[in-house]
Amino acid sequence: RLHQERGINAADVTRGTLHSICLTILRDFAERCGLRPGFGVADREYQERVLRRLRIPAKRCSQALAQFSLHQLQGKVLSDRGMAFFGQYQEALRARNLVDFDDLIILTERLLRTDESAARELRSRWDYVLVDEFQDLSPTQYGIVRRLAEDHRCLFGVGDDEQSIFSWTGADPGI
Repeated sequence: RLHQERGINAADVTRGTLHSICLTILRDFAERCGLRPGFGVADREYQERVLRRLRIPAKRCSQALAQFSLHQLQGKVLSDRGMAFFGQYQEALRARNLVDFDDLIILTERLLRTDESAARELRSRWDYVLVDEFQDLSPTQYGIVRRLAEDHRCLFGVGDDEQSIFSWTGADPGI
């Protein structure tokens, strides 16, 4: 539909999920985020394989990944043992030059918050920021969106708080 309406100018519109936009950003600034160029993204199957290598039983892998996610995205405190496993999990991913989907969000938000020259360059890429399904943003994701629109303040969100389905990931329709 975008190509039908804008024709060749459709290429001027950056579009994608927040995770895919963050992946593009991190690819451009990998080294500033402690990553090596050419890093990959671990899928769920690989994440669980890493956890099994750390001797986490297969039936507990989903729970462990959910706890790691809550820790990274919402600041949930992990037990000492949980922190040890999380550290080993992160080390295993980085040893293979990988990130997980939560890292895409966390590392991008940190880059925008702590590296002013990178943030300035990224803010200059877009004149407008439109977010669909705004009700499903977590506070960390909202931080990314807000920082990308900080200079021009042209942020448009489309959402319906009654359709929020990602509260288990930290989505906050109150945003």
